[in-house]
Amino acid sequence: MSIGHAIKQARSERGLTQQQLANRAGISISSLYYIESDTNSPSVRTLSKIAAALEVPVSALFAEMDEATQTA
Repeated sequence: MSIGHAIKQARSERGLTQQQLANRAGISISSLYYIESDTNSPSVRTLSKIAAALEVPVSALFAEMDEATQTA
């Protein structure tokens, strides 16, 4: 699993739309779309904003990536 997919999964688990998460994180919806679709990789700053908006530590997003890789 990529960081984009981990973000998308965390967003979906919280019942948030892309627009809601983008607003909470203070980023554009197009930026979030490109991150979730793995077209772009988020900067550390953007990743921190997204994690804060999801109310999870950044490390939790990487943990989701690891869990998905281990179960695949």
